[in-house]
This record gives sequence, C-alpha cells and structure tokens, in this order.
Amino acid sequence: MDDDTNKADGEWYEVDDVIFDPGGARTEKVVFAPASSLTRVMMSPSDLQDIQHGYPFVLTTEDLPQYDVKYIGKQKVDDVDCYVFDVGPKAILKNKRYLDGRIWVDATDLQIVVTNGRMVPDDTKKGQEDLHPPFMTWRQQVDGHYWFPVYTKGEGVLHFSGGYGYMQQDVHIRDTIKYTDYKRFGSTNKIIYDGQDITKKGDQPAAAPDAQPKK
Repeated sequence: MDDDTNKADGEWYEVDDVIFDPGGARTEKVVFAPASSLTRVMMSPSDLQDIQHGYPFVLTTEDLPQYDVKYIGKQKVDDVDCYVFDVGPKAILKNKRYLDGRIWVDATDLQIVVTNGRMVPDDTKKGQEDLHPPFMTWRQQVDGHYWFPVYTKGEGVLHFSGGYGYMQQDVHIRDTIKYTDYKRFGSTNKIIYDGQDITKKGDQPAAAPDAQPKK
C-alpha cells in the first residue's frame, strides 16, 4: 500500500477452487492468476501456507496439544454467544506455522466464529526477513450448522532491515481473502452381486459436509 495515496502500488491476485474429500484431503486448482505486480515485497511459501491453512484456522483434536489455550470469558459476536480463548504455540517446530492470538467459539455449536492474531514465526534475520501482518478472519454458518470462513483481512507495516547496505524499508501490506461459493457434495453407492443390484434402501450414505470455497 502507498501510504500517501492509500492505494495499492502492487498486487498479487489469485482465484482458486478448493475441494475437500470425505477424508479431509485438500485439492486446489488455480482458476485465475494474473502476473504479480508486487515490487517492494514478494510472496513467500509461508505467505501461501498462511492463506491456505492459517487464516482459516481450526483447532483440531490433533492440533490441540501443540497450543497453550487460556479461557478469557464470554462475549457476543453479532448476537452470537461465544466463549473467548487466547491461543499460542507451546513450542515452535521447524517449517510449521502457528496461530498466536485469540479465537471466539460459538457457545452452542462449539465452532470458531472469529480468529484474530498473527501467524508465527517470522524470520527476522537481517537481509532475509520473512514477515507477516496481523489478521482477522470472520466465519458464517453456510448450511445452518457448520461455520466456514467468509472473509479475512490482514494489515500492518512490515519493518525490513534492507540488508546488503540498503536502508531500512517499511512496507504497508494488506491481505484480503474472500471465501465464496460453498457447495456440499454427496454420493450414492450401488452394491452389485452376480450382476444384480442388491443395494438396500437407506444404504446410501449422507452427503459429507465438504466445501468448495473460492478465495
């Protein structure tokens, strides 16, 4: 962002189709990706990892032991009663990203409604900084039950040392991610034995709560 005009002086833009299968495996297909016009910063692998996994943060049973979780209290978010928790990594392992921030959890469905904080760690070594702004992600019920992310905004001034004899540079960056066009997928099965369909009524599995967001 150009602080004099409050307009972007460079942009990285991408539209993806994302599909999760019933086992939770994620596949992604790039739909539209014009050439980047960024000049003062560049997209790093950790930036892409944050967009794909960090900003739509979920705290699974598997991830929970990696975090310190502190209960803060109760608070309403748009008339939704929520429990509020501070979360942060117990330890930082190489090549892993963690949320350091606060989550609001729906008191009825026990699902995350809002996430606010930073993805860590940053690489602060002079001349090779990999820095990331704070962000907030909002979720909505898209099928009357499950809360899915709908909007993320990250913004901040990143302080680069410059390196290699260059002067320090402060770069104002803004991230905007929109998640739209959620769809629920299901399938039906047939059991064929000796050339005959022996499927019983009611054997078809219910549609899995999978989603196809565009961001």
